[in-house]
Amino acid sequence: MCASVIHNKLDLVISLVDTTTGAPIEERNVKFQKDGKIIRPEVRGSGLYLLINTGRDDGLIRIDVAGYESWETHLTYGNLDENVPTCTAFLIPSENCSHGEKVLSFSGTIPSLESVEAVRFGARPHFSFGSYSAKDRIIELFKPFGSRLEFESLWYALVDGESFEKIQVVKSLPPQRIKLAEPLKGEFTTSTPIQRIVFGSVDGKGNYLLRVRDDAENLKYLVRFVIKGEESFRVIDFHDDAPESQSWDLQ
Repeated sequence: MCASVIHNKLDLVISLVDTTTGAPIEERNVKFQKDGKIIRPEVRGSGLYLLINTGRDDGLIRIDVAGYESWETHLTYGNLDENVPTCTAFLIPSENCSHGEKVLSFSGTIPSLESVEAVRFGARPHFSFGSYSAKDRIIELFKPFGSRLEFESLWYALVDGESFEKIQVVKSLPPQRIKLAEPLKGEFTTSTPIQRIVFGSVDGKGNYLLRVRDDAENLKYLVRFVIKGEESFRVIDFHDDAPESQSWDLQ
């Protein structure tokens, strides 16, 4: 008798994250499409889904989750880790949230806009900058008293006044260090705040949407606009500015 061997290949890990909280999305009313065709990843809990033995062809991924805005990205495997290709979808809660939490929106149109994202302005930082080894791309951190060193997200920002540098964390190193995907561009002083990034969405016409949870009296955010590769920053008070959609001449 010949023994048969079944080989399974992990083709994609999809992680669903609520961009306003950084928490995994547990909602199971989810639909996945690739190039307009329904795909059915295997559920692994805590917002994780796996594509196994489906092939590694590039294509347009669309994700629809109840209580969230639709999310799309063009998946290019050449840009992903070959061993464990991972796609993180930062989803924006819809105005009619399934769990009833109130949200505030900020939207507008800026021609040639490529991306929009924000950090909580003036809030207590998740961590603070200590020192940096350019050779190893490692940041030594300070953390708030009593907090634990847990990087639940991949993307953070070093907030320097009214601008910030976006960083991607690839590894958390005990006791208080992180390794970055790319070298830092700027120079930062000790105790520079490190905040989690809230991602917005932009379509092909420059229409943008940024949405946050209405969970505090002070809801000021430092917003980063990228237009033709150039950064612009604005401080937005969601309680004052959110009701009015605005467009600025940021070009």
